Amino acid sequence: MAPGFICNGNCGIEAMLKAVKTISYGFLDLDIRLVRLEGVADDVVTATATTTFTITEAALQHTFPHLVGETGDWSQLANKLLGQRIVTEGVTTFLWDVENERVIRMETKSDLMTPLVRILGGLDDASRVFQNALLTPEGYCSDSFAS
Repeated sequence: MAPGFICNGNCGIEAMLKAVKTISYGFLDLDIRLVRLEGVADDVVTATATTTFTITEAALQHTFPHLVGETGDWSQLANKLLGQRIVTEGVTTFLWDVENERVIRMETKSDLMTPLVRILGGLDDASRVFQNALLTPEGYCSDSFAS
């Protein structure tokens, strides 16, 4: 990877590793399956993958901490999400520095909103889940996490 590597708008490999660590810590059964790998241009590759995970207590506490009360009690939204299996398809785009043969940028995008709307029964509740969460509806760590 290039020295100025950017991942989802955050600079540096450390930011990417911090995001991966947080996501993998919260979602212990995270399963990512490559569906398709495409060379879009000489300097662009896209990877389409299906991601499956279960929303566990650890996921709620570490990724959606605002759904857990200060005394450890679970909100109604947390109770509805706990134990739910999420399946989503996402795309990661890699921008390649052809001259130096390194990845200079990586952008991921996944649709986490649709399965949450289905589970929770509406867009308002699904939107509340992502307010103050460490994970965005697109599947990457939020700006509040990166800082």
